[in-house]
Amino acid sequence: RGSGRPSLAEKHLGHATRLRKAEPNLLRKEKVSLKSKFSFLRTAGQAIKKYGLWPTIVISWHEFVYEWKFRSGTLHRIDPNEMDVDEAVSVHSEPYLPSAYYSAKRAFSQIQPQFETSTFVDYGCGLGRMLFFASQFPFRKIIGVEASENMVERATRSISGYYRRKGKTL
Repeated sequence: RGSGRPSLAEKHLGHATRLRKAEPNLLRKEKVSLKSKFSFLRTAGQAIKKYGLWPTIVISWHEFVYEWKFRSGTLHRIDPNEMDVDEAVSVHSEPYLPSAYYSAKRAFSQIQPQFETSTFVDYGCGLGRMLFFASQFPFRKIIGVEASENMVERATRSISGYYRRKGKTL
């Protein structure tokens, strides 16, 4: 690494704007967009086969609503070889796949914690999707722990932007 930063980063729910990398080549941008559309159709087809049409519509609706609400930019896969983690960590790494908002909504509806005195901790928080979701509740503190510093930085920027847009403070 050589960055002087710890390999296991712990970040509190922070500030940010949605990360968008500028592509210098417009043609490449169009290819990525087209590839993304086909990927979405393939994923939707697989979900319909696995869960059926109606559950897929419900899950997709939740993804659309919460991504629009949070503008989190967390709806994509990141392979372990794209993560900036130490070799000792990378051998145990799995692809980053965000948890479904629908599943989070169902899980949170089943618990009745004393939010004001509870801390929400997401180990392996990736781009911070569950941190966004948890921010809807009055937890005393919300913490994300992630081994990839790059993912921590992206999550921090995204969450910061959401907080700024909502006029929230930490």
